[in-house]
Amino acid sequence: MGSTNEEWVKHFKSNDTALNYDRQTGGVTKAVANDVITLYSKLEPLEGKIILDNACGTGVVTKQMLGHTNNLKIEAVDIAEPMIAYLRHSIPAGAPVNTQVMNAQVYLILPTRLIAGIDLP
Repeated sequence: MGSTNEEWVKHFKSNDTALNYDRQTGGVTKAVANDVITLYSKLEPLEGKIILDNACGTGVVTKQMLGHTNNLKIEAVDIAEPMIAYLRHSIPAGAPVNTQVMNAQVYLILPTRLIAGIDLP
């Protein structure tokens, strides 16, 4: 039997999870984020952008973006207060980051007919 959504939320709202997150998984996320941000910024500069880091956790991706430029604004949100608290304490004062605790679920609504040349039922 799989974990319920409530169990996952409880897990990520734990202070222990926030304290251990970067050590346990942050390195992989950091490496992938850095590669993606580097590739993206070659196509389109980050400067002047407003970026949503939804489900930001401890801010691994937010911090990688700040490493590329400070001329942007980041809205970093997560459902877990301990994750947001960790992020708030680990970014420099005055960084262009607005942090909020919220359940910011993102839903992708797809057309029912045609997406990228694929017929849908």
